[in-house]
Amino acid sequence: MRKIILFFLLVLSNYVYSQSDPNKTLQALFEENKFQEVISEKNKYNEDEFDDKTLYEIGRSFFYLEDFNSAMSYFEKAYLKDPEFAAITYYIGLCYLFMNNENKALEKFNEAIAISENKQFYIIEKIALLDETNRKEEAFALADSIYKADTALYTKGYFYLAKLYLLEKNDSKTALEILNEGKSKKDTENDFYLSILDMIGILEAEDKNYTVSNENLIELIKLDSTIYKAYPYIIRNYFALGNHDDASPYRKILYDAYEKGLLTDIKGLRKEYRFDEFKWKNYDVLAYETFAFPDPEKEYPFYKQTYYVYRENSDSLEFTIQTELLFGTGGDVEPIYVLGKSLRKDGVYYHATYGTLNFKEPVDYKKLKEGVLKVLNEEVSPTSSSTKKINK
Repeated sequence: MRKIILFFLLVLSNYVYSQSDPNKTLQALFEENKFQEVISEKNKYNEDEFDDKTLYEIGRSFFYLEDFNSAMSYFEKAYLKDPEFAAITYYIGLCYLFMNNENKALEKFNEAIAISENKQFYIIEKIALLDETNRKEEAFALADSIYKADTALYTKGYFYLAKLYLLEKNDSKTALEILNEGKSKKDTENDFYLSILDMIGILEAEDKNYTVSNENLIELIKLDSTIYKAYPYIIRNYFALGNHDDASPYRKILYDAYEKGLLTDIKGLRKEYRFDEFKWKNYDVLAYETFAFPDPEKEYPFYKQTYYVYRENSDSLEFTIQTELLFGTGGDVEPIYVLGKSLRKDGVYYHATYGTLNFKEPVDYKKLKEGVLKVLNEEVSPTSSSTKKINK
């Protein structure tokens, strides 16, 4: 009996406590990310009991549920209780931003900067706003000024400053220096740390520092394996280094993701990925591989890998070289691919087949590239060819 009485007293005391201290109740729910419960629970209390922080957390609950009008209402109530609370003013600015009022958003960001002791945080948010609303010159000037004035930036600050050096100054060297400084902070829980690794990986690959590029990109996918756009870069880096076997695990991850439907919303990865690229004479060669496998019920031709040959530094496509499914193979019959070359010019389609250059799954990519180079350098003759007029 004593235990039962004590139990009910404990329940009653918790009930009385929750009724008498709505601020702690609602703030605890918010800290657990129970935003809908915060909104439901607040209706049990008189709003006059809410302090500025509770009103702020109610506002943020509405904000994270994308009800920006309701969020604004509670942020403004919180502001009346504490106009020096810079985060409230900042969130009012964010509400204006999501309600497509960029000028009011910027005005509130400036107010937050003026009243905050932690000015750099809000300055960086202002830089992001200026950048994303195409006021890049202003964004760069502000970012550069705080970088020169401060010994350290927030991780987001390093990312935006590097991005602006690239966009406004076309200065990849300085951008890489800034990114590596940001990386050295090891703020691995921050999404912008991931963005820094991604950008370093891309810039190093462009500078042909393939090993350094992969060091950063592999660290990136270890932190978040679902950043699938990084995998083609890793594969291309290994191909550039001649380490085709090292690329295989990453290729498999991409195919598994494709089979699970995880790539459908990623531009450039919905149906294919770029697995190789190289220079040939005055041309850029970009190689793509489709995720699909041959289906004998569907019409030919079926191309598994396609090498697009462009004039150097232009969008002018000269011709393609592709692995073409040999008629009668695929499905229950092991697929066999032969190299083909296609050219469209002056209303005529030219096609050549190189039957002596054939491949089976799994494709030996080293041999495939050697075959492509033989076709490019006209070291092998086609086994058949054809031309036909193109209907305009």
